[in-house]
Amino acid sequence: MSSQPNWAKLVEQGRAKSYGVPWSDEEAKAIASGMSPEDVRKGILKPAETKVGEPATEAPSEATPESEATPEVETPKEEKPKAKRVRKPKK
Repeated sequence: MSSQPNWAKLVEQGRAKSYGVPWSDEEAKAIASGMSPEDVRKGILKPAETKVGEPATEAPSEATPESEATPEVETPKEEKPKAKRVRKPKK
């Protein structure tokens, strides 16, 4: 009998953060309060931190496989207007 935990199974079930890494106390409390493990892995520890209008990620047993997941798109950053160059008068 193996004395090592089956990390792959624990991660799949949402009972571990990743292979060999258990949840921190804060993350474990977030999961116990109903947050999905996928959201907690992304760093979302409170329901208020999820994006408005976007449903929370489903639990791992109901989640879509990684191959079918929609890739996240980065939001373009606002650019500051460039200052105009002022030419010095010729002497």
